[in-house]
Formats: sequence, structure tokens, C-alpha cells
Amino acid sequence: MLLFDSAHVEPERLFPTIADVLERITHPLRYDPGAGASPSDFSYTVWSCGSGGTLLSTRGPGVHVSRTQTHRFLRDEGLVTLTLRAPGGARLEQGGELHDLRPGGLLLCDMSRPYDYVSFGTGQTVSYQMTLDSLGLDPVDIATAASRLDDSPLLSMVREHLVELAEYFRAGHPPYRALHQATVDLARSLLLSVLPLELPGSAPGEDADSLWRAVRIYVRRHLREPDLSSATVARALGVGLDQLHRLGEERGSTIEHLVLSGRLHGARTDLAEPSEGLAPRALLVSTATRWGFGSPDGLLDALAAHPQAAAS
Repeated sequence: MLLFDSAHVEPERLFPTIADVLERITHPLRYDPGAGASPSDFSYTVWSCGSGGTLLSTRGPGVHVSRTQTHRFLRDEGLVTLTLRAPGGARLEQGGELHDLRPGGLLLCDMSRPYDYVSFGTGQTVSYQMTLDSLGLDPVDIATAASRLDDSPLLSMVREHLVELAEYFRAGHPPYRALHQATVDLARSLLLSVLPLELPGSAPGEDADSLWRAVRIYVRRHLREPDLSSATVARALGVGLDQLHRLGEERGSTIEHLVLSGRLHGARTDLAEPSEGLAPRALLVSTATRWGFGSPDGLLDALAAHPQAAAS
């Protein structure tokens, strides 16, 4: 659904309107188009893609967008944005780290935290914003992956997907929910591909709390893999199954509970979205597959057996 098109805004109101739109779809921020910037040089289009997904396509000179600690957080929702700018470059500073956007690269920004973003030269920017919850990752994962995106074998695939997605929406095609899910899944795969295999607290000799934290991180990152189990977690972290079971018992939980509650949370979120004409069975099959359930009936059985299960 089209949310905003700068072509329909009076030139003298363009920059304040853009700032207002950006603030409403993200968090409080400062937007600066630069001294002497002409509204006629800028083009902004924003589409809502459902489930917290937003696509922004812009053309024009470089801009400066920032958020500081002095800005008030309007909501608790975590938001993450992947940004591509061509042919000009960009720079993002966040969490004390400086990220330069090389030609053909991507920038990853946690919009819920302070940041300073500057784009250079005249070019086109495509950004896709999604919720942290939909990615199934936490802010530490985002911060870790942000500096490693250039190393991902999926970089060119994600970049081309964003470009083609913007072209698709500009052509007036509808924002099918499956497109949003595919974009989130591709972004998740991109981030997972650059996160370190060694998890915090998974080294031999670490205390029990650190090891349990590593367990939860591993489960969260691999939640959608159908073969995720106590055995695969134990093998990945280099601990015995008995030790893993004891860790869970001491905390009133199990690996199976972590996996099932996380999958049910994701499945319920997907099923609650408008089906856009999908047959109920097709929606169920898609959701079951996406969240690692063996079959649609397996998902139905889990939903019936755990009506109040929530993500841990």
C-alpha cells in the first residue's frame, strides 16, 4: 500500500513533510537535506508491506538523518533497516562503530538506537525496514552483523532483491504478504550468514548462566530449522546432553520448550495477518513450513495443545 509520494506535496512543504513521514514510520529523528537543497531534486516514495514492513525509495542528493539520546522513544518496538544507495555512497555511525557503504554494499541500522547516517552524491536509495521481532534476532546480533555484511555470500542476492522490489512497487503492483515474508527471511539469512559461530558463553569452562544464554541465542538463530533439537544444540555448543538437561531443569525450562514456544509465537503472528485470498490450507502449509513444523497437522496439534504458549 502506498503511504507517501513526494510528487503530491507542495515544494515549500516537502522537507518538513518528509521529516514527519520518516518520524512516524520509524522513531523520532532529525532530517537534514543539506544547505541550499532544492525540493525539485528530491523524490521520496514509501510503501507499507504489511507486518511492520516498509519500503522507502528515494532519489536525489545526499542527506543527513540522525537520532540522538535526547530523542524520546515513542514505542518499544525494535526496528531494523537495510539500506542500499547507488551510485553514491553513505556512512553510518552507531554504537561507536563507523560503517562505510561501498559500491554495491548494504548498511544495517537499528532504528531504535541512536545513529548518524549521511549519504553522499546524487543517487537512488532503497531501504527496507522490518521489526526486530520478525527477524527473530536481538540488538546484539544486529550490531555484530552490521560490520560484516560485505562478507556475506548472500549480499548480491539481497541487494538485487531490494532493487527489484522497489521496481515492483513503482509499477503499481500490490504488496503481497508473501513478499514481505520473503524479504524478512532473506534479510535474516543475510545476517545469520555473517554472525560468528562461536557464541558468547559457549566456551568450555564458562559458568552455567553464560552457557544457558548461549543456548537461547543458538535456539533463536536456528529456530526455523526443522531438525533443531536438544541434540543439535548440544553438539553445536560442545556440551553433553545431560549437562544441557540439567541447565534447563535448574531454570524450569527445556530446549524443547524454547523451540516450541518460539515457533508457536512466530506461527501465530503469521496466521493473524490477513490471508490476501490464500486458501486456509495453503496458508497453513506455508506457515508450518516457515516455522519448522513437520506438517500442517503438526502445527494444528501444537496450537491446540499449547493455546497460551508464548515466545521465551
